[in-house]
Amino acid sequence: MQSGCVHFPGEPARVASFNIQSGVGSDMQLNIARVARALIRMGPLDLVALQEIDVCTDVDQVAEIAHLAGFAHHAFVGTRPSKLGVGEYGDAVLSRFPIEATHVLRFKRWRLRAERACLFVKVRVSNSITSSGPEARRCSVASSSE
Repeated sequence: MQSGCVHFPGEPARVASFNIQSGVGSDMQLNIARVARALIRMGPLDLVALQEIDVCTDVDQVAEIAHLAGFAHHAFVGTRPSKLGVGEYGDAVLSRFPIEATHVLRFKRWRLRAERACLFVKVRVSNSITSSGPEARRCSVASSSE
């Protein structure tokens, strides 16, 4: 898990990257709430790139973590079938800002390696600069599978 600070025009933003290993901890137990609590402890965060996350018919880990950790917006890209059920495994971005656009860059398979991809999101950041209304700022963030 890594976190850092990038600067949106006019203000710093907190960004983190977290390989959640499908929500399975070092105790080998699947616990999505624990992942959300870890993000909350790192906070306040504006954007989080998540790797090794599952979206299945039984559970949408992206939506669940976003909800539990207080992120209103999220995007996901699947790179291969999920091992947890019918669905996909891949990367996600959680954002407290609205996501305006997403772009997926898929990498060429190499030998027997699994598919790789990079998820880019464009977010809208609003700041009240003057009394006449908010000014929109944009930032792009990427999450990439290994």
